[in-house]
Amino acid sequence: MLLNTERAGRLMDENGLDGLLATTLTNVFYLSGLWSFTLVVFPQDAQTYALASRDKLSLPVLVLYTGEISKAIVDCPPTTRIINYGAYYREVAQGAELTATEARLKELGVDREPRIDALEGLMRALEETGLTNKTIGLDEKGINPAYPLELKKRFPELKIKQAASIFQQIRMVKTEEEIKRLRASVEVTEKALLRAVSVARLGVPETEMANEFQRALIDQGAEPGPVGPRIGRLTVFGICPAGNTLLIPGDRIWFDGGCRYQGYPSDIARTFAFGDPGERARRYYKAILEGQQRGLETIKAGVKAADVFHATVAAVRAAGIPHFRRHAVGHGIGIDTYDPPLLAPGDETVLEEGMVLNIEPPYYEIGTGALAVEDTLVVTKNRPELLTSISRELEILG
Repeated sequence: MLLNTERAGRLMDENGLDGLLATTLTNVFYLSGLWSFTLVVFPQDAQTYALASRDKLSLPVLVLYTGEISKAIVDCPPTTRIINYGAYYREVAQGAELTATEARLKELGVDREPRIDALEGLMRALEETGLTNKTIGLDEKGINPAYPLELKKRFPELKIKQAASIFQQIRMVKTEEEIKRLRASVEVTEKALLRAVSVARLGVPETEMANEFQRALIDQGAEPGPVGPRIGRLTVFGICPAGNTLLIPGDRIWFDGGCRYQGYPSDIARTFAFGDPGERARRYYKAILEGQQRGLETIKAGVKAADVFHATVAAVRAAGIPHFRRHAVGHGIGIDTYDPPLLAPGDETVLEEGMVLNIEPPYYEIGTGALAVEDTLVVTKNRPELLTSISRELEILG
């Protein structure tokens, strides 16, 4: 299960919530398991909800467009209650012997009269969950702004609290299933990265390595995300589309990014060099690697996010880049690539066991290029557990 039910229940109790209402792509997925295609295709207009009561957090009610019933049947447990709205037409072949899945699709998407719109569907969901006179935590970022007022008109005793930040707090500590998926996402990314680097040769363009990287991800069933590689001085431009720059001796090859696999992203960075990149690049890379290592040694339950930042930056400076500056040296990762906390000055979040973080102290210099190393880890009582496995050293190719 994706939802951390124990943590969710505790935070709901602390905030006086009887229910949670998810409205955004990632929070709907977190509560229900549905990766809503309507929220992907129509991010400004689509309305899809997952509503769960405090006493039945593992049994959410989904409110969705009728055309998405088929996706919910595939994505979600069979115990998921579905309320659909809007017209979408499927015919049923006369005399056909239907499978169990087809029969359920017919029952929910053909035989049953849909609600008029998402608002009517949400009202019905509140009635079914017994929350019409309770306090719900609303993920306010994805709902039609007129709907909360309409809900209050229909249910005068209903109390609504903004809860997008509470969803963030719940999601900061991952379940075993989430860590399993994050680990798998990292693994497929590492395999793809190594496959992309394997085509590096004199005169190869960025696009060839980028295409090989994306093919390797797709071959493993992952969805490629925005990622390098970038070559040479263009590495300073970061995550931009690969171009026709040709690889020459001494060039750096920079990767930062990943994919989405089983609903979870990866975000790792590595730097390679095609031949000797020069003494300065090697020295600077050693400095950022030492800074990252110091950050890793600092990370454990009970430490503040800001403390990791300060330890990392200080170590990079001491190791050979005295002018090193960063706004942050890492971030949480979960269903979103950037989850809280941010490993940054001023972030006083106390790290907890089960948080999953990325740590990265990259260095960007216009005129020479970038150096980067980024890894994903699980916070424990003592030393963190790395989910990445490939070498963090500056590997010299060729």
